[in-house]
Amino acid sequence: MKQILILFLVIGHIVNAQSVSSAEYFFDTDPGVGNGTILSVNGNSGQLVQSYSIATTGLSEGFHSLFVRTKNADGNWSLYDRKTIYIKDFDSTSDVVSAEYFIDSDPGIGNGTSVNISSQTQIIDVDTNGLAEGDHLFYIRVQNQNGDWSFYDSSVFNLSGNLAVENSLYNSTNIFPNPFVSNLTLDLSDNSIIELIEVYDFNGRTVFHSNDDLRELYLNHFTSGVYILKIKSEDQYASFKIIKQ
Repeated sequence: MKQILILFLVIGHIVNAQSVSSAEYFFDTDPGVGNGTILSVNGNSGQLVQSYSIATTGLSEGFHSLFVRTKNADGNWSLYDRKTIYIKDFDSTSDVVSAEYFIDSDPGIGNGTSVNISSQTQIIDVDTNGLAEGDHLFYIRVQNQNGDWSFYDSSVFNLSGNLAVENSLYNSTNIFPNPFVSNLTLDLSDNSIIELIEVYDFNGRTVFHSNDDLRELYLNHFTSGVYILKIKSEDQYASFKIIKQ
């Protein structure tokens, strides 16, 4: 049985900091408040700090979102806390001595987030702190006994916003056409001023950068493939998967 052990610090939106009386979790799709899998809770005063061993049996390879929410003594449920996990069945781990992952931009060999690959089926707790809402590229590379590094896997995953966020930069931006042939149009419905535009290729390299308020990107020189487009407006960020035909 595949299991993931996570230490949660769940700070529920509890009225008057009342103690947490109940907690539940679910993967990927919200079954409705009160319909998740129940977690036992210890005594507390508005904050819940506990370790849980949660079975991931039945989850497919790839990315999944694990959500946890709490309820206070008055029956009020909090918003959820979210963890992103990545499940991969490695072909062989016998000659792997080191592994690391990075998201979107390659920090250089040896500078990624270290991963301990101790078994064929690996569950990685992905650190998404500071990432913009939207699409991102995830990469794993491994080092063999000879000291050689190589990419093992890469994948696109989506980081959705909090349920309470309705008017985010991600939701108010339209990217078209996508897929595109040469030009890409950025349409921000709230007329925000773009302060940063970056595009990453599937190898984690920055292939486009601008601090101008551009609404038309001329990317005809790009080779066909998948890219990640990141934009910033004031204190908001968003990230989009784009495809060059």
